[in-house]
Amino acid sequence: MRLLWAVSAMGVLVIAAGGGYYIFRQQQTAEWRTLGDAAYQKGDWKEAQHWLAFYLQRNREDVDSLRQFADASLHILKNRASALQEAATAYHQILRYDPSTLVI
Repeated sequence: MRLLWAVSAMGVLVIAAGGGYYIFRQQQTAEWRTLGDAAYQKGDWKEAQHWLAFYLQRNREDVDSLRQFADASLHILKNRASALQEAATAYHQILRYDPSTLVI
């Protein structure tokens, strides 16, 4: 009986820990989006790119964030070739996730 109780208690703890971790990751992701958007609104392009990159690792299909990331990348002058490549990649992803944005 004690063994059953111990195993049940351990199962509850594992489920609670998993749920707590999931909530933590969701809040962390939302914070990255908020930080990226705030930096973008201030025109702090490198900071916006930094936080939006973290956010987009978990939300690859967020087209609005991809647009902000691409625009921020276009404004970065230091290491220009890399920034332009990142912008191009973001625009490619935008077209993949929202083909209606293609204008011919």
